[in-house]
Amino acid sequence: AGAEIYGVDPSEKMVRRCESGFRGARKVSVREGTATAIPLPDASVDAVLSNLALHHVPPGGREVCARELARVLRPGGRLVYADMFCDVDGPPEDPERCRDIIQKMVGKSLYDLEHGAYRTMLLHLGDIPAVLTGDGEYFTTDGVWRRALARAGFTDLEVFPVPPAEFGYRVITGTIPLRA
Repeated sequence: AGAEIYGVDPSEKMVRRCESGFRGARKVSVREGTATAIPLPDASVDAVLSNLALHHVPPGGREVCARELARVLRPGGRLVYADMFCDVDGPPEDPERCRDIIQKMVGKSLYDLEHGAYRTMLLHLGDIPAVLTGDGEYFTTDGVWRRALARAGFTDLEVFPVPPAEFGYRVITGTIPLRA
C-alpha cells in the first residue's frame, strides 16, 4: 500500500492516456522517457518491471539500456523483464532466424485465434515483417539480454519460460548486488 509506482513510456500520447487512468492515485507517476534514458534518479527504485517493451530497443542500445536499468535500481533491487525472444540470433535475412520467428509468431497467432482473440491474432500477424526486418521490433535471444545485463552489473540472472514455451515468451530476472 505504501509503494510509489513510476511508469515510463516514450510516447507523450501514451503517457497522457496512462495519467488519465491513474488520475487521483497520488503514488502513481507516469513520465515520458525511454529505456535508454530513464527519467529517475540513480538508485531510486526497488524494482523494475518491463513487459513486452525492451524488444523495441535497437541492438546498439541494449548495453545502454541494461546500464540504465542498473542505474535506477537500489542495491538489492530486482529486475523482472518479460518479453518474446527468438532462439536464433543473426542478421535479418538469416533463414534460420526468420524461420524461428515466423514459427513462433504464427503459432502464437493461431493460439490467439483458437482462444477468441481475433484482433490480437491480426496484430501478431501484422508485426511479422517488422520483426523480421528489424523495423522498430528487435527480437533476439534471452542470452543476448542476459549478457548485456551481466555486463551492467546484474547478478542472479535467471530465465523462466512462459507456457506455452514454443512461442518464445520468457521472463528474465536479476538483482543489483548489495554494496559491501
